[in-house]
Amino acid sequence: RGGTIGTHPSHSRRGIHSTSVVSGDALDMADTFSRRHLGPNDEDTKLMLQSIGFDSFESLVNSTVPANILTSTPLSLQPAMSESQALTAIRSMSDKNDVMKSYIGMGYY
Repeated sequence: RGGTIGTHPSHSRRGIHSTSVVSGDALDMADTFSRRHLGPNDEDTKLMLQSIGFDSFESLVNSTVPANILTSTPLSLQPAMSESQALTAIRSMSDKNDVMKSYIGMGYY
């Protein structure tokens, strides 16, 4: 984790922290999503679930997902990709798009 931001006394009191990490090359394809993601910790998750009346994600899912679509069978998914792999795959898909001229709103001829 980074250090406390600034020198103002209220910054350390409020627990504001920097999560930035200096990279040797700002343009490298380092997979940094998980480093940048500031998801809830276990205690925050427990408090959020309790605030809506649940003690676990499983009980939340079981009460919100209809039983006829809820499955215990593992999903057949492709392996997870890194951030840079996903961006490359998305770019590859988008490169297949044909850019066309839109005539919507130009009148009917």
